[in-house]
Formats: sequence, C-alpha cells, structure tokens
Amino acid sequence: MPVKDDTFISNSIMRAHLGIHQYEECVGLYRELRGNVGFKPDGYTFMTLGKLCALSLDVWGSQQVHDLVFKEGFEHDLYVSTCLGDMYAKLGKMDCARKLVDEMRERS
Repeated sequence: MPVKDDTFISNSIMRAHLGIHQYEECVGLYRELRGNVGFKPDGYTFMTLGKLCALSLDVWGSQQVHDLVFKEGFEHDLYVSTCLGDMYAKLGKMDCARKLVDEMRERS
C-alpha cells in the first residue's frame, strides 16, 4: 500500500487471523510489521495481541505483550489495561490480573 500509516489495516488483518484461529499467522504478521519502520502499534494492536495470548494460552507471550505495552506508553489506556487483565485471568494468573486492576488509574 502506498500509505505510510498502515496501522488500521494491519490491525484489521491481525484481527481477521485471530478470528479464524490462525494464531501463528497473527504473530508472524505482527513480527513482520515491527520490522517495518512505518508501523506504529496502537491500543487496538495491543488488545489484539492480548486476546491472541489468552486464546492460544501463551503465558510467555503475555509477559512480552505486557512489556511492550509499557515500552510503547499504553499502560494507562483503560481499554488496553482491561484487555491485559482479561488476558491474565484467562491464563489463570489471577495475581497478575488483580495487580493490574489495582494499579489502573481509571476504572469503568
């Protein structure tokens, strides 16, 4: 695509892979995009990755996603934080989910 900011379309494709249980393709696309200088992950990207980890039961990947959320500055985003809490709960890591909820600045 000639447009430099392809975050929206990239997130849509990742979500489509996720919707049909193509977890490896979703992760592969994300890794490929991270190598692309023009790709800027947003909150929707991290919510998709959180759901991916929860559905594929990827505990190690969940820690990586959480680290990326902090690195990219989305730790205070209500929707991203809620998604991470849901991810941890689905992975059975209730202590991590509880800590995340306790540290949220805003709750809905």
